[in-house]
Amino acid sequence: MITIDELSGDGIRAAADELAEVLRDCVAHGASVGFLPPVTKADARRFWLDVAQQADAGARTLFAARGDDGAVRGTVQLALATPANGAHRAEVNKMLVHTRYRRQGIGQQLLLAAEARARALGRTLLVLDTWSAAAPSTCTRDWAIAPPVTSRSTRSWREARWAPRASCTRCSDRSST
Repeated sequence: MITIDELSGDGIRAAADELAEVLRDCVAHGASVGFLPPVTKADARRFWLDVAQQADAGARTLFAARGDDGAVRGTVQLALATPANGAHRAEVNKMLVHTRYRRQGIGQQLLLAAEARARALGRTLLVLDTWSAAAPSTCTRDWAIAPPVTSRSTRSWREARWAPRASCTRCSDRSST
């Protein structure tokens, strides 16, 4: 069974080695998340310690997916620091699931937790930058697809959809078109 935990800055620091291993594995297997392989343990750990500082400042929140043994299997972040005209928005960052644990619904659970947190914070627009040539993953293939969004400022949770391009938006009502 997988549990999803929202980690504080101290929680991120405590899990930094496990998070670093997930990051290193994902980059080694082709993830384009701002790192080039090989990623050293020190560089990966330093990245997560920086994320912990951002979480302490309220600029970011992080979710960790843990297995029955308590070990980190995956992670996703919500970037909350936005300009004044972007207070309605949050960005999904570093959606990572260790390759040994993929195809188990972990990514979907992480995204749903991030979406729920964004909604609880009053964020009505959730943005995910992704590689547009990638095949839909288990966590996104059942979600509605719409043409690229041209004006996000007028979109709401009910109007937005995953868009097949680099910037994607997500809504809470999957049944409407």
